[in-house]
Amino acid sequence: MMWFLLLMITTMMWSMLSHNNPMSLSMIIMMIATMVSIIISLNLSSWYAMILFLIYVGGLLVMFSYFVSLSSNDPMMLKSKMHFIIMPTILYKSLNLQMSSNLYNNSQMNMLYKPMNMITMLLITMALLVMMIIVIKMVKSNNGPLRGFNQL
Repeated sequence: MMWFLLLMITTMMWSMLSHNNPMSLSMIIMMIATMVSIIISLNLSSWYAMILFLIYVGGLLVMFSYFVSLSSNDPMMLKSKMHFIIMPTILYKSLNLQMSSNLYNNSQMNMLYKPMNMITMLLITMALLVMMIIVIKMVKSNNGPLRGFNQL
């Protein structure tokens, strides 16, 4: 299951190269965020996965509002059709690879949550929380970058 989710994330990242519409790009990023949260939930704490997903969604909402306000109503078109030929080939080659046991060693994955690294994780979490609050305050202000236009 983990290997399949990682493969899907890689596929979605490659598919982002063929899209140029903000709506399709934000949808792909949302699916990637969901899969990353599922992987973290399976390996670590579900609370950590939920908080990470909420941070992703908050950042996506801010980015999406900027992109929508700046872009026109372009139809969603793919840049090239090579994407449909290359991606199945990459998927087939990736599925044939054997997963090494050293790649997903649980002791290495849990290194962030050891007691000596907990202060660093708390500082990073607090920094992300403060940044999210600052972005929310910037967007809510009446004279900020997303202020409404006066109708005459």
